[in-house]
Amino acid sequence: MKKRAILLVLLTLALMAAVVGVGLNTSDEPRYQGRELSEWLRDLLDTPDDPRVLAAVQAIGTNAVPHLLLGFSYSYSSGREQFYDAANRWARRFRLTEPIRDPAQARYNGALAGFKALGSTGSNAIPYLSKLLGGTNGSGAARAMSYIGPSALPALVEAVGNSSPGVRYHGLIGVAGLGLNADLALPAVVGCLYDTNMAYGACIRYTAILALTEMRHKARSAEPDLKQLLSDPDLTMQALAQQALDKMRVQKP
Repeated sequence: MKKRAILLVLLTLALMAAVVGVGLNTSDEPRYQGRELSEWLRDLLDTPDDPRVLAAVQAIGTNAVPHLLLGFSYSYSSGREQFYDAANRWARRFRLTEPIRDPAQARYNGALAGFKALGSTGSNAIPYLSKLLGGTNGSGAARAMSYIGPSALPALVEAVGNSSPGVRYHGLIGVAGLGLNADLALPAVVGCLYDTNMAYGACIRYTAILALTEMRHKARSAEPDLKQLLSDPDLTMQALAQQALDKMRVQKP
């Protein structure tokens, strides 16, 4: 009897998740070959390298951007994550084949996958994504901007010079994601090498030096600054500086 009650709760939860997922969809969601964008995004999360799925998202193009941006309304909650983890543990005990997914998180992950598939086609989202830097979804916005490519670099450089540590931190995350395409951000990144402010549990200067590491040989003009950091009182900075210097000698990623 107790098992039946638990199973009923799980089934109810799954139904609620489905209803919420439907509620999150917009009535004007773009379609391609008779399927909604959200369906293609689910496929994209399952098979990110499937050329047919990639082509479908790319065919929807700029029409996908408003829908993708809705995914960034998601706000992470450890309690929500634990709730779904517990539900899925019980689901496995009852051998339910389909996992119980958090529809809001799935939409967020789909938005990131969508921007990665669109690349530069998603550039009209840059102003909106820039406003998210420094917020709870700042890391996701920074990743999306790096997926868009070099056209997002001016906005990321501006973020690196922002007065808010959170915005600077996420700006550096985006610059690191652009890697070899972020050389124009070099002066702004170097300016953060002595920024000891903390943001989201990370030290700004650590993130700055990691961005230089991802820029590799394109950051060679920062070599004198990095050599000075080899005698920094912070042993972590010494190690990161050496790592960045080593990466600069590599011509190809």
